[in-house]
Amino acid sequence: MQTSDNLKEKILSAAGKKMLAIGVRSVSIEDICRELGISKKTFYVYFDSKDRLVEDFLLRYEQHIHQQVKQAMEGKSVIDLMLNFVSWQKRMKDLRQIPALVYDLRKYYPLQFADYLRLVRSDVCELMTRMLYQGKQEKVFRNNLDVERTAKIYAALHMVAIEKLLSSKDHPTLIPDTKYAADIFFRGLISREGAERLREKLGISDE
Repeated sequence: MQTSDNLKEKILSAAGKKMLAIGVRSVSIEDICRELGISKKTFYVYFDSKDRLVEDFLLRYEQHIHQQVKQAMEGKSVIDLMLNFVSWQKRMKDLRQIPALVYDLRKYYPLQFADYLRLVRSDVCELMTRMLYQGKQEKVFRNNLDVERTAKIYAALHMVAIEKLLSSKDHPTLIPDTKYAADIFFRGLISREGAERLREKLGISDE
């Protein structure tokens, strides 16, 4: 016997797979109900509208990406995180691979998409705050670093890069630019000891 939470999760999962594959507008409530063998009345017990379904799907999607990035950061030194740029690459790669979803969200669900982007910004800020505190503890970043302010600046830069990526037809050129921007950003945070350790690992000049 499935619980109400399980059924809600099944609806979100089925809807999410379809939205990621063909966009939001092409997915109807009838399609989801037919696939799961439930009535529209049952659907509306959990979601009072398609707008609410889209909102919950985007929240679930961002939570999934956030957890993946967080797990990817676990156990790594700040030097390794600086070199990998996991939080940049993961979300950018995923977003650019689902153009139908992004197009539909921006055109037909602008409020939900705006809420999603605010959530992304908040999550990036949280992850960056964690990384900056870790960097200070490891003496890779400057001891006088203002963590909260720096995390907000990084999150803002991240969102500019995402917007540029989503609106650009020549998206492959943005990945090197992103790495360069992040490199410049981190060089402003790094301590003398951190720079030495970075040079030792990869032979990167501090000039």
